[in-house]
Amino acid sequence: MHRIITAALCAVALALGACASEPDRATVSALTAAESSVQNAVSAGADRYSREALYSARENLKKARAASADGDDERALRFAAEAEADATYAAASARAAAVQASAEEIAQSLEALRQEAARTAR
Repeated sequence: MHRIITAALCAVALALGACASEPDRATVSALTAAESSVQNAVSAGADRYSREALYSARENLKKARAASADGDDERALRFAAEAEADATYAAASARAAAVQASAEEIAQSLEALRQEAARTAR
């Protein structure tokens, strides 16, 4: 009888342990969203134009994954949200910097055309 009770308690403990180690759906969703945002930031050129924000996003994503692996869904959600916010900022910042670089390039081209037109008019 003692062996049956011990086996039953072990089975319950294992089942509870398995449940505790599984992240909840909100955590999985938040991690997925953060990972997607980091990828979007990279695609937007954040590794070139917004390195600090991209680095912060990646670090917060690492922390979120670690917290999730430790079963701390609350911390995982917080770090995932921070990672997503940092990545969104990095992407927007990178896009703005790319637009600014294009505008400067166009301005330089226009100035070169003006100078050429002025030389030709003489």
